[in-house]
Amino acid sequence: MSEFEIVGLPARPVFYLTRKTGPGMQAIAAAMGEGFDRLATFIGSSGIEVAGPPICVWTAHSDAGTEFELAFPTSESESAKTGAAAGIGFKTLPAQRALKGVHKGAYGGLGGTYEAMSAHMKSHELAAGGPMFEVYLNSPGEVPEADLVTEVYMPVAG
Repeated sequence: MSEFEIVGLPARPVFYLTRKTGPGMQAIAAAMGEGFDRLATFIGSSGIEVAGPPICVWTAHSDAGTEFELAFPTSESESAKTGAAAGIGFKTLPAQRALKGVHKGAYGGLGGTYEAMSAHMKSHELAAGGPMFEVYLNSPGEVPEADLVTEVYMPVAG
């Protein structure tokens, strides 16, 4: 895990889909794998140009389960290709300021990164400004778990 920094993020057009799971890491991992596979298949078969690494926006969490959006950045000009697959949409993620951290290693250790970032937000009197999200710079199919790199973002209000 690296030191944290406040960064400004531009608006980002994305193709996305929403997933809801029951509780537990296994359910989340299965839904993420299926969702990213579905998005990648849609993007590949539609000839969409991707403009960055995949994203997961965490939209809701409770004891009953988790809801999240999986997304691939693209360009505004690709938006006309949305209608080709049910459940896959196009939208623009807002420009925002966020606390950024970098997690290195297995996804199972991300909880520690979130805890450290939450403590940093509290100690610096920063208010949350939207749902947290992750950007995956590589994947388990490309590198060993110890070499995974995930950017973690906590949007900041104001």
